[in-house]
Amino acid sequence: MTKLVIFRPIGDLAKQGYSVHLIIQDIQDTDGYASLPLLDITGSLPPNPDLASHLNHHWQQTYRPLGLPSRTLELETVTVNYEGSIKQQIQDCLTSANELRDRIRQWFDSPEFYHLNLQLREHLAPHDTIQFLLRSEDSQLLQLPWQTWDFFDHYPQAEFAHIPLNSQPPHSPNSSHPKSGVKILAILGHSQGIDIEGDRQLLETLPHAQTTFLVEATHQDINDQLWEQAWDIIFFAGHSETIAQSGRIYINPTDYLTLNQLWFALKKAVQRGLKLAIFNSCDGLGLTQHLDDLQIPQMIVMRELVPDRVAQAFLKYFLTAFAQGQPFHLAVREARERLQGMESEFPCASWLPLLCQNLVSESLTWDNLAGISPPSQNPFLFPNLQLPRLSDWSKIIVISGIICLISAIGFSPYIAKIVNGFGLKNYKQGKLANAEFYYHLATLIDHNYASPHYNLGHFWDKKNDFNRAFTHYQNAAERGLPEGYAQVARLAILNNNHPAALSAIHHCLELTPYDAVKAACLKNRGWILFKEENFIAAEKNLRQAIQLEPNSPHSHCLLAQILDKTKRTQAAQTAWENTLNYSQHRIPEQHECISWANQRLNR
Repeated sequence: MTKLVIFRPIGDLAKQGYSVHLIIQDIQDTDGYASLPLLDITGSLPPNPDLASHLNHHWQQTYRPLGLPSRTLELETVTVNYEGSIKQQIQDCLTSANELRDRIRQWFDSPEFYHLNLQLREHLAPHDTIQFLLRSEDSQLLQLPWQTWDFFDHYPQAEFAHIPLNSQPPHSPNSSHPKSGVKILAILGHSQGIDIEGDRQLLETLPHAQTTFLVEATHQDINDQLWEQAWDIIFFAGHSETIAQSGRIYINPTDYLTLNQLWFALKKAVQRGLKLAIFNSCDGLGLTQHLDDLQIPQMIVMRELVPDRVAQAFLKYFLTAFAQGQPFHLAVREARERLQGMESEFPCASWLPLLCQNLVSESLTWDNLAGISPPSQNPFLFPNLQLPRLSDWSKIIVISGIICLISAIGFSPYIAKIVNGFGLKNYKQGKLANAEFYYHLATLIDHNYASPHYNLGHFWDKKNDFNRAFTHYQNAAERGLPEGYAQVARLAILNNNHPAALSAIHHCLELTPYDAVKAACLKNRGWILFKEENFIAAEKNLRQAIQLEPNSPHSHCLLAQILDKTKRTQAAQTAWENTLNYSQHRIPEQHECISWANQRLNR
């Protein structure tokens, strides 16, 4: 099973430092969807102006002036200095890189980050496969070579990736057709001064692949290919650069494109099953700007100018490992680390490849892209049948009988976890009847399994059937899931049953190890005390909740009301501003607080 680490920093490197929200989840290997969090905590990283300054100095003042032959138009005409000078420049760049690495490690070893660092390592094992996702648009954080943090030394199956702030689960194609290999659209663009023939030769030798090449094509040619066929992988080699935070790919000697100019065509490609885009070209951070809109599941770019030979080597190492069966993330890591062997000639080569993806993407393998079934496939764990409908009782009885029979011989916890995963997958796809069925079935297979009870509570909660939601949350709580108590307390407060709510909050705080759940329970207790006009005790609980979960708009909203009631106008204004800063308009439950905050601040 794969572990998912979501690292969400808010702030800046030089002045404020960062408030960090960290989540760890399991990813169900059978469907690519994440379970309920194993860890949900907050911490901080201190401001580090020295690191910010050296980061900029390293890339702009010691790396770029090397003038190595690269896949960008900006430096293709630079003349390399005589031998002694370039050797000294390379040595200066290597020294600067070592200093940058040391500063990064010292930053992550800072006392402010100690608790979060410790919890992160306690919830992960060295043998775990880990997707470590940075959820941020901070340009300085994206330029940091995160892989130099010693965390990645201790977890050899972890790979770093960037996800945008507004990322969503990737689109699932509406239909699937029998596959006859991996379909690749290879766009070979403007290649003056570089050699992309090696890229072409490598793509032509891939097993179980059908590659279509567009060489120095027009905008219309590329657009038509994206509209007219389904592709698994889109590949670009040639010159590229980032101008004003927007990425450009040079498709021929006279024309360039931004991803925005291919927006509709790329959306169509994603709808038809596009899984991966590879931009084996320079300065690719600007190409990630539309990742959240397009929902391309996974993308590989180069974070800086990439020497031509490094680009060729990375592609060779990555595709070789991937086509030979390495999982996608580990193939990227292996290829990136192999580039270290080139760093005496091309400093920082292993820092250049950057993996970007949407929120939770399935773990790709070459065989599943090609439609090749595993040799010993279990028909229950990987069903090819259509999902049952609740109205079709004969199917339900047959499937229930089969699964319950399997569970009777000792596999019930394992089977229940898989079935609950089916429910989560269907819920995310909007197939609510199927989701409810699978949740119920999981509770029958393993009566003591709390997660499907919680998921049923969430299911009815969203349908505003609070009585059913309360019952299922209560069942989850009684089976040892503290989050169930937090939701029981919330619904009891809405029903003005404060004694039941306080009892649930007590159990929640006693049982949960997670700061985010503690914060929810403290917020609920503050809510009760506010309704009872015990403002001093309410404020104390709310401030404790905010200390644990600084980004909770509801806690700031309740605190703002208390501060208004107690005539602390300036402090109330700050709390209302925090309410707006941390609210999300797409979440209906936050609309009331957003409205109050706008009214109060306008007044």
